[in-house]
Amino acid sequence: MRALQRARLVECRHQIDQGRLRKVYSVTPAGRAALQTRIRELLTEPEPMKWRVDLATYNLDLLPRREALACLRAYRAKLQASIACYRNLQKYMEGCGCSPARCAVARRPIYLFQGEIRWVANFLAVGTPEQISERPQSHTGRYLKQHYSRPAPSTPAR
Repeated sequence: MRALQRARLVECRHQIDQGRLRKVYSVTPAGRAALQTRIRELLTEPEPMKWRVDLATYNLDLLPRREALACLRAYRAKLQASIACYRNLQKYMEGCGCSPARCAVARRPIYLFQGEIRWVANFLAVGTPEQISERPQSHTGRYLKQHYSRPAPSTPAR
């Protein structure tokens, strides 16, 4: 708060409330303008998405195939559970008479998680050069395996 005060974005006044001295902060016109500028930036600049699952996907070949498939299925189930929670939140907010903008905040994660579920389904159906696919290997899968699989690590001669 002190940094905001020094920047003259907020101001502080002292007030006695129930016999206690309290600080009451309020936004200055300059603070409101800075906040509006930041809101405009947040609404117009896409945020780079960093998903923890990406790190795991890069290293998926370190797990046995069955375990990797089980983990991806569990991930999909957790995404579906999260969607159910956000749908409940959305219904609650609509029932409380929240503004459409606030209700949209509850809907946004639903769309993100639905997209992530589609990605998981596609990943499981298409497979990778490491052949994690749940589908039987197709001609394309055989081609990928033949032409893009990593060579086995060589063991040094003793």
